[in-house]
Amino acid sequence: MRIRTDLQPIEQDMRYFARYTKKGLIRFLGHLDTQRLFIRALKRCRYPLKYSEGFSPKPEISFAYPLSVGTETEGDYFEFSTTQEIDISSFPQEMSRNLPDGMDIVSAGIPMGNVQKIMNIHLPFYIK
Repeated sequence: MRIRTDLQPIEQDMRYFARYTKKGLIRFLGHLDTQRLFIRALKRCRYPLKYSEGFSPKPEISFAYPLSVGTETEGDYFEFSTTQEIDISSFPQEMSRNLPDGMDIVSAGIPMGNVQKIMNIHLPFYIK
């Protein structure tokens, strides 16, 4: 029996989720624009985002539910992956500084154990 020595160790990617609010004029931002806004804010904070593989890599970020245009929310969620561990305690303040007025990160965390994607386990809270 031969043992392969050319294999690289599998790096463990970190998965995080965050709860955000969307109020005021920013509620008229569409779903794809909101997604781009969060990707830009994550990049401005210099978080080591994990990218998809393939010809056109994109940051791995997913939202619980797409909001209708004009809908405010106090409790919607998104999930993202990084290649290294980040300081989750300072994440809400860092991100909120890089987001426009009306959009704030309320809380953030790490899914415990083998939890499904955030979109399958939590319902959003809409205002209007």
